Amino acid sequence: MVEQAAKGQSRQGKRRRVLLLLACLFLTLGAAAFVYHPIWGQFEESTDDAYVNGHLIELHAQVPGVVTVIDADDTQLVHEGGPLLELDATDAKVHLQQAEASYRIVAAEVNRQCLEIVSDTAATLQKQAQLQAARDDLARRLPLAHSPSMADEELAHARDAVRIAEETLKETQEQAAAAHARVVSCDPEHQPSLQQARAAYVAAYLSLERTRIKAPVSGMVARRHVQVGQQVSPGDSLMSIVPLDSLWVDANLKESQLRHVRIGQKAKVVSDLYGSQVVYPAVVEGVAAGSGSAFSLLPPQNAVGNWIKVVQRVAVRLRLDKAVLEQHPLRVGLSTLVTIDTHDRDGSLQGIKAQPGDDSTTIVYAQQLDRAEKAADRLQLAQAHRR
Repeated sequence: MVEQAAKGQSRQGKRRRVLLLLACLFLTLGAAAFVYHPIWGQFEESTDDAYVNGHLIELHAQVPGVVTVIDADDTQLVHEGGPLLELDATDAKVHLQQAEASYRIVAAEVNRQCLEIVSDTAATLQKQAQLQAARDDLARRLPLAHSPSMADEELAHARDAVRIAEETLKETQEQAAAAHARVVSCDPEHQPSLQQARAAYVAAYLSLERTRIKAPVSGMVARRHVQVGQQVSPGDSLMSIVPLDSLWVDANLKESQLRHVRIGQKAKVVSDLYGSQVVYPAVVEGVAAGSGSAFSLLPPQNAVGNWIKVVQRVAVRLRLDKAVLEQHPLRVGLSTLVTIDTHDRDGSLQGIKAQPGDDSTTIVYAQQLDRAEKAADRLQLAQAHRR
């Protein structure tokens, strides 16, 4: 009996010690939570309703044609200016040859008209000299009009010569004026008909260039819609490109969490893909203009009798560090955990002024126009050497 009583007291002592330790643990945790919030917790806003987002650049056909070559497929990386696909260029080549022939015809006609201007100018000078000679001859004969040595018939012939020379000069000048009216300038840079023919040639060259579709930006191909042999028309969707080097995170914060969020604040992003081993430094880049429900396809109608308040969420865009993003690539739509440091509350919640950067420009289409202009310059120079 004594041993059993001793064992019972021992068990009760252990139970008291365990309960005491648990009570101390809960008290410590409560005290830590009580101290953490006013010192550190109030300067952090976090959410796991955050997802990776990026630009989805859709490519559309600019000219009609049949797909003959596909150079890039889904999940493949492409570089800016790299080939994506090609369309049958037979019609485009024929149109370019027609435009070149039309330019040569117009250039030859303008050259002929310019030669006519030169010829008419020389003829005008010649007729002016003839008129002056006839007038001089008449002037020499007029003082001898009443002299027996000057016959009336000779004087009449001299007057007729002046009249005929004046009429001939007037006719030549009218022809020269008409020739000048047809040709604004013999300089190709200022002749409208040549400029029109050149513009038609540049347009035909661009149509040929656009049969070779190139990537406007670097990224990964997604959602390819076309197949070899498929007929496409201008505006048809071909494929999409996602630039993986310019991704961001949309953190959907509750409206009550936006109170101390400011543009420029630092943040940390942890993705489910890599876990807590990889932390992406980020910066608050902007706050959406409205809640997600306000921009939904069917916005809520709150002017009803059975209205129930629902806490709204607003997307906060976080710009990721490109160096870390390059080392640990992400994909659009991945889940993340976001923690924003709100210590610095001097910034603004308003959006920053739009400033186009390197991620929002492409030189691919400007290069196409540049090649077309250079080809037109070569054609113009070759035609000038034939004069």
